[in-house]
Amino acid sequence: MAKANRLALLVLVVLSLAAFAAAQSYTVTDLGPGGANAINSLGDVAIGVGNGTNSFVWSPGGSLLALAPLAGDSSTVPLGINRNGLAVGASFTGNLSSAVLWTNGAPLDLGTLGGTTSVATGINASGEVTGSSAIPSSTAAEAFLWTKATGMQGLGFLPGDDFSAASAINRFGQVVGTSAGANGSYAFIWSKTTGMKDLGKLPGGAFSSASAINDLSQVAG
Repeated sequence: MAKANRLALLVLVVLSLAAFAAAQSYTVTDLGPGGANAINSLGDVAIGVGNGTNSFVWSPGGSLLALAPLAGDSSTVPLGINRNGLAVGASFTGNLSSAVLWTNGAPLDLGTLGGTTSVATGINASGEVTGSSAIPSSTAAEAFLWTKATGMQGLGFLPGDDFSAASAINRFGQVVGTSAGANGSYAFIWSKTTGMKDLGKLPGGAFSSASAINDLSQVAG
């Protein structure tokens, strides 16, 4: 292909992409008070309100589903939601929180790893939940995986660390988050077959953390 023809083809491709980008349109929808913390593939949004007010799930069409606190608690914060509408987060009383799973707005206490507080941060399509929990006789926390069959299990730490926190989980049960200790903090990925693996950090970086994972096992942080 002649140089002029290649140039013409390149210009055509660039113009086509520009036209496609220009054709995109977006709308902004008022979901009510609070902060949007998570969204699923159907457009359901988990909204945290705070100030002693129940959080809720907003669904396309405008319906609202209140996320009730556990008995005796005063407020809730949702942090994840799957395509089945199951939401996870925390139920609070004072400074103490309990990891919860909401089904149709009703909370299920997921427990702790022996400490006084816990919080759930992610849920996958199978209903597996990840998060972090305080552990006994320590101010540190440990990442956890909760399933209906096994309950809550700790995911441990990277070698030499004494703190870990999970951020997200994909459909295969792979969990990502951060492990920290005296030597710094590093992003990790955990699976049932490999356990916790260090994802490292960028050259010259002081620390790393992982906040999201997709079903291709690609991690962002």
